[in-house]
Amino acid sequence: MSIDRGTLSEGSKRFIRGFTYVLGSNLTGLLANSVLIFGLPFVLTTEEYGYWQLYQFFSLYLGYVTFGITDGVLLRYAGSLRRDLRAGSISSQFWILGLLVTPMLGLIAYISSQFETDSVNEVLLWAAALGSMLFIPRTLVTSSAQAANELSRFAMLNSIDRVLACVFTVGLIALGVRELYWLVLADLGAKLIALAVSVVVERSLVFSRWPSFKGVVSETCANVRAGSMVLVANLSVILVPGVARFVVEQYWSIEEFGMVSLAFNVSNMLLVVVMSLSITVFPALRRLDRRRYPTLFEAARSVITPVLFAILLLFYVVAAAVDWLIPDYGPAVLFLSILFPAFVYEARLRVLASNFLKAIRRERTLMWINIASVAAIVPLSWLGASVFHSIELTLATVLLVTAIRCAVSEAVLTRIIGGRWLSWAVIDASMVCVFLVTTIWLPLPLGMLGYGLVCAGYWLGVHRRFADGAAALRSAM
Repeated sequence: MSIDRGTLSEGSKRFIRGFTYVLGSNLTGLLANSVLIFGLPFVLTTEEYGYWQLYQFFSLYLGYVTFGITDGVLLRYAGSLRRDLRAGSISSQFWILGLLVTPMLGLIAYISSQFETDSVNEVLLWAAALGSMLFIPRTLVTSSAQAANELSRFAMLNSIDRVLACVFTVGLIALGVRELYWLVLADLGAKLIALAVSVVVERSLVFSRWPSFKGVVSETCANVRAGSMVLVANLSVILVPGVARFVVEQYWSIEEFGMVSLAFNVSNMLLVVVMSLSITVFPALRRLDRRRYPTLFEAARSVITPVLFAILLLFYVVAAAVDWLIPDYGPAVLFLSILFPAFVYEARLRVLASNFLKAIRRERTLMWINIASVAAIVPLSWLGASVFHSIELTLATVLLVTAIRCAVSEAVLTRIIGGRWLSWAVIDASMVCVFLVTTIWLPLPLGMLGYGLVCAGYWLGVHRRFADGAAALRSAM
């Protein structure tokens, strides 16, 4: 059924337009990442690919050394108009952030390198630290654009480094350059150019006159106070799979680490559309009356959940492609079957519970839930590796902890704003169990048929709720 754009409210049009910009940006980044994730196994050995994934792993976590400043800017200014952003304050935060993260990243890299026995790992660690020095200040610029709902600008600045990294890497390979260090330099070059472009595009923010020294200190402290809890919460989220990946790297070979990382990367690719929605939802929520949150939450959950379970059917396509194109990475298919369902929980958590908890300023609650998740994954993943010597069990802990974190977050949220969560949690767990059984113990075609039939039955059962939820969301905008 086509949508009559004339009947849409201005808020709906603005939301759809912003979502389209961010989705386009993330899909562009997804395409660039896909070329590298699926293309590099053809030109690198399994060992070299494992090292490349290790560099990406280091870069991911070092990119969170922001002291909460970027999250504070987003949290405090989300929903503002461009003219309401205090350019001088934003400028001061950009340069102070750069001055703070540079020595901190150097210190982290130096201390960590003292425990590395592999010289390649040590070089990759320093390279990741340098890349983060170039990446982190740019996040302040993109956060400011997101807070002001300038999503077209945010979309462009958010994807440029990934596109450039893909272009540079493909160019090197076309010239016959296959050495790992050159590929790392291509990534660093992309980050440097992306930072320069961001500074030029947002020069009115970056180079504005600073407020007084007292004002700068006050602004920095306010951002750190507001953003530190969100930072810890966000870091805890990625530490759940990160701990499992670290355990795999410690207990198994670099080749197996590469295969596990491939499975994680493919699963994370599914979050592209979801993250586009999440980025658009938070500023929109801040503009709405809190009394509408219970209805919005129920409606959004009724729409998003069935879609996520339908997306799980893509697993069978990806599994067939991996088996056919890169058969040496066959074990990654089994790893992927365990990690794919975690996507359902993680996606819904990021779009709904996380955004709603931040919108009602319950960042501390979100932080403690996520910290508890990390505290749980550490002993569980250690048991899977050291006691049972099973990569599969180690990865299963990620699914288990993510499912519990999602259920607890929604339970806490609905207790605050009202609503149900237990029936949804039971249905979710049932669908995930069906998926695991059909993918792990059945041949690929039979598994696809079995899960497809169950998914079709699930849709028949929820289609009215889905339609009502979509209508409620449309009217709410």
